[in-house]
Amino acid sequence: MLGIIEYVFRIRDKLEKYGEWLENFNKNVFNGFNAVYNALTLTLELLNYYYNVWTSYDVSRLSPDEIDRLRKENAERVIEITRWAFVHTMSIIEFSIKNSLEFINPSILRSIRTRKSKGRKHKRVHIHLRDIIKELKRRRCIGDDVYNNWLVLIEIRNLVVHNNTIADSDKVLYIGGMNIQLVKNQMLKGELNFFVKLIDHAIESYKQTMEKLPNCRST
Repeated sequence: MLGIIEYVFRIRDKLEKYGEWLENFNKNVFNGFNAVYNALTLTLELLNYYYNVWTSYDVSRLSPDEIDRLRKENAERVIEITRWAFVHTMSIIEFSIKNSLEFINPSILRSIRTRKSKGRKHKRVHIHLRDIIKELKRRRCIGDDVYNNWLVLIEIRNLVVHNNTIADSDKVLYIGGMNIQLVKNQMLKGELNFFVKLIDHAIESYKQTMEKLPNCRST
């Protein structure tokens, strides 16, 4: 668990640097790096609290079964805390990218609205992160690696939010050297740092995407 806490600290250090970069890049946009940094402060507080609870146990007074039970309970808390930190991170990033496009490159939003409203009686459309990355890929503004990372991040986010982290089909997802095995009708499983790694990948994908927005032109 201490390793998870240290990992989150390293991510916050990165976010601080990226937040400064975005301030210099464009002061008008919503700074998602700073917002995620603040959100992870609460995550750290919760992780530290349960780490202190764990280290407060006198294991010499506990049976092996009790130790095993407490270890499993603590692992469940870590997964739950970091799972919702991942969802919160994705929500912040999605808002930030949409907000940034309004200032940096509104043509991307116009293209998406035009495409999604075609043939519809009601012209108002909702733009989601998936729509944006598809448009960026269509314009060749992001490469296959970044595009595929976003698809994986979005799919896992949607599984957590809409499907109780239970897979709809059998498949393997790949992101940053991670092989994520989805089994139909089974809950997604991963190591204790699984969602923290996804937060890290989301932050990197966000920065790589933001760097490409100013010069992203229609092909």
